[in-house]
Amino acid sequence: MGFVKKLLGKFKKNKDGTVDGSEIEKETNYNDKLIEDFKNDHAELLGFFPQIKESFTSDPNVHKKTSELLNDFKVALEIHVMVEDNKLYTYLKSKYGTDERHKAFVEDIQDEMTNITKEAIFFNRKYTNRQSYDNNRENFLNDLQNIHDLLAKRFKMEEDRLYSLYSS
Repeated sequence: MGFVKKLLGKFKKNKDGTVDGSEIEKETNYNDKLIEDFKNDHAELLGFFPQIKESFTSDPNVHKKTSELLNDFKVALEIHVMVEDNKLYTYLKSKYGTDERHKAFVEDIQDEMTNITKEAIFFNRKYTNRQSYDNNRENFLNDLQNIHDLLAKRFKMEEDRLYSLYSS
């Protein structure tokens, strides 16, 4: 849960010090720690999968612990994507605003991540709902592996290709 709390710290703070959960500060200036933070997020997000698998395989009839881990994962992924949208993509669109080739690539990559996030959220809903969990339990490990592989491939592409646009 520490990872989720760390991610929640990226939301805007009000003048009174409270957190505004509706918006993450947009960033149009280069941040030399941003890519390192995203790579750490990727490792943390992928780290949920062995925990979820262990919870499920230890007792597939106990839905509560697996459901809690799935919800923590979902929240962490959603926050990570919001931070990417507001910090990485805002910066890249500003940097490459007149370069149609780079701008189109960035927009395509952002749209693709939106679709991947939707798939992950659908997976989450499918297995956090008790009735759906019970009805689909035999597919859980396969579905979990598919979401893991989809995200692992995506994160590798970001780290190999997308983040170089930020740093160049």
